[in-house]
Amino acid sequence: MAKAGILYPGRSLNHNFLIALGRPADQLPRIFRQHYAGDESRLRADFDAFIGEIRQEIDAVTPHTVVMSGENLWHARNNEADRHRQLLASLATDVTIVAYVRRPADYYLSMIQQGMKASHQISRLRPIEYRNTIETLAGFGAKLEVHEYDVGSFPDGDISLDFARRYAPEAAGPLKKVTLRKRTNESMSAELMEIAREYRAHTHESQPNVFTKETKVLLRTLRNLDSGRRPKLKPEIADTLNHGAPDLLWLRNTHGVTFEGIDYDRIAEIPSSEPERIADICIVDQERKEGLVYEAIHAIVGGMTKDRPDLGYNFTTLFRPGTGGRRQGRGGRKKF
Repeated sequence: MAKAGILYPGRSLNHNFLIALGRPADQLPRIFRQHYAGDESRLRADFDAFIGEIRQEIDAVTPHTVVMSGENLWHARNNEADRHRQLLASLATDVTIVAYVRRPADYYLSMIQQGMKASHQISRLRPIEYRNTIETLAGFGAKLEVHEYDVGSFPDGDISLDFARRYAPEAAGPLKKVTLRKRTNESMSAELMEIAREYRAHTHESQPNVFTKETKVLLRTLRNLDSGRRPKLKPEIADTLNHGAPDLLWLRNTHGVTFEGIDYDRIAEIPSSEPERIADICIVDQERKEGLVYEAIHAIVGGMTKDRPDLGYNFTTLFRPGTGGRRQGRGGRKKF
């Protein structure tokens, strides 16, 4: 893309670290909060280096367009907008903020999938908010554009290609090659989420929102066994969420964004509630869930013992010649 005058700076796949601008370490999103563990000096040093590398790359490439992305910015606060505006204005002369928004039920389903990666707590059922966040993001730049997040309408079902189509057509070709090569399915089925929730509740109940290595191994194993299966909210839950967000009216009237299948005359705020199990909100196949548990145990234990002969049985020792299928013990002959 740089050859086309478009730069996506930095070494990572996103710019979520922008959320750390001026925010204390103990108030960051969980992955950064866990990484820095309250170390403000290290956080500030890393953030300065992060921005410094972006500046250097812009100076070296001199692109006509710089693209940065970060879903964590959806959680930016009103009092942070001025700092972000100043930072972005120091990187580019014309700043446009682009926000893609999901329908409420889809947003909620995505949110609980993310939550299960490091917690047993399920996000509350509540009205999905759009207005406060979008008005905060509007303060980041001179212009704001809002679009529906609709995979079915995206080229090849890819949001990055839709962005390129709208804002950087000359980058669509190179970007398509990259996205097709790197695309992965990170979806978690309802059965997988319930297993993860139960595991975290039993092993890390006192550590919600803390990532652990063994949870990562479990999720990777389950994804390999359950690849391609996507979760579905119960129809009544999806309907409640889709018609329980008054901000949808503001979104339609202010930005012209509407979602197919929603009856805007029915929209009314819903009371908050806390699901205890994934099965309370999603369609869960209990038989498949139980089967996945044993398949995961088999896969993990099999992987542990594959290159560890010391963890297996030494049958030469257990069945010594002449014992007739019995093994020797300290107290004499014992049946095996």
